[in-house]
Amino acid sequence: MVKVSVKLKNRNCIALATYFNLPETKIDLLHKETDMPGLTLLQILKERNIINMYDVSHFQEALALLELVEVNESLVIPYQNQIDPIIQQKHKITRKEH
Repeated sequence: MVKVSVKLKNRNCIALATYFNLPETKIDLLHKETDMPGLTLLQILKERNIINMYDVSHFQEALALLELVEVNESLVIPYQNQIDPIIQQKHKITRKEH
């Protein structure tokens, strides 16, 4: 997801933070962030359990709604597609154990 964070500009991060209804303090933090606003946003989203290493679908939906197509199609969708088979396999193993 580091590649995603690099592609997100400050204005994109603020739009995403607003979409996810983050508290004003977090949005202010993103306004002040000049080096890596995308990384800061992703950390906040992880803290709030909006995304995790196995599921970025809510983030994907937000990118599509905000028309951040390049980031979504070139980075986030391939990431989720790569993770989905791992999750499916993990669920199969768990079911067999029970």
